[in-house]
Amino acid sequence: MPQPYSGLAVDYIERNWDELLVGVDTESIRHRYHGGILDHLRAVLKVLHFMWNSSDLDSAMVELIKKYQFTLVDEKGARGYCPMSIDHLHQIFTKCRQALEDHSKPTDCLAVSLAAVMIEVGKLSSRVRVRVMESLAYAMRRMVDELVLSQEDADRVLHLVSRDFGNLETARTSDELALYMANYVASAVG
Repeated sequence: MPQPYSGLAVDYIERNWDELLVGVDTESIRHRYHGGILDHLRAVLKVLHFMWNSSDLDSAMVELIKKYQFTLVDEKGARGYCPMSIDHLHQIFTKCRQALEDHSKPTDCLAVSLAAVMIEVGKLSSRVRVRVMESLAYAMRRMVDELVLSQEDADRVLHLVSRDFGNLETARTSDELALYMANYVASAVG
């Protein structure tokens, strides 16, 4: 990520590093262990990076399916359990395409990646979540005042961090859907 996004992301990770190493996400089933939040953040950012490097959403879906179908076959060639639903992945992509058509605003990979960092850091505790939102709002306001960031870009990040992405039905914009999908894939396959 370029500046100022990378600077903010690194700052929040460094400030909370000790807690992230031992932090436990009590809401999670798969990542409820010391360092699970940091491990999940790494997986989410890897999925987002994979998506941004794809030529479009449809090809990203096909690439994801190909990438994870290899995890379904063991050394002896026996098929195993698929950890994610391809139908659900297709629903996310279809809804994302509709959001792009409705709003004609492209998904902002920088805003989504920064929001992913802030959301995962905020999982440490409700106290940290409030602190993250307050300091992020302050940092964004300062960057807008200094003409480093547009108000629209700042609003995109703050909106993403303040939303709840536990349900596909609540996600409306392509940014929200991209973050939801990255979280879903990271939770399903790590």
